[in-house]
Amino acid sequence: MTSDRRRNQDSDGRPKIWATGSQRPPFDIRALGRASLFHARCGAAVLFAAFARWVKRIALNVRDGAGRIPEAKLGRVAPYVPSHLRVAMWIKNCAAVQAHASATADPDAPRGNALVAEVEAHLWPLTETAAEPPPPGQAASTAIQITGYLWGLAGSVTLLPYGLIRALMSFAKGQDLRKIGRED
Repeated sequence: MTSDRRRNQDSDGRPKIWATGSQRPPFDIRALGRASLFHARCGAAVLFAAFARWVKRIALNVRDGAGRIPEAKLGRVAPYVPSHLRVAMWIKNCAAVQAHASATADPDAPRGNALVAEVEAHLWPLTETAAEPPPPGQAASTAIQITGYLWGLAGSVTLLPYGLIRALMSFAKGQDLRKIGRED
């Protein structure tokens, strides 16, 4: 016990942190990497979540007929052009991919899962008519999840320089990097 006290004290008997005059926490390269990854994941999650909500709003507008071209103007190609409902479903599936990317990048798992549930909700009520496209099947849902997972990982890796800058700024402000990104 006494040897631990003497190791942390200067020759004057004062603790080392008082003797050096610095209150800055020690620099740890592992903690810097962990904090950089944490900040990169948080940044990517916010961007993907905002994009997913924006694309979902576009899908709802398309479903309601925004940008719809009347069949009379399409002429002979009308049978080959997908309906606005099918296009809305494709756009909603893009929003679902972004929501899964956000959930992958987000360190807060319940928040990411809530976003996925919010965005993946079907665009129409359960009483569907024959003209409305059905929700995606199991294979399409799995493809959406895997694509979102890969997109989220790629976004987190892409934003690592941003995370490094944020971590270095936190260290410069005197924050202990060993506490950033650790589960409590």
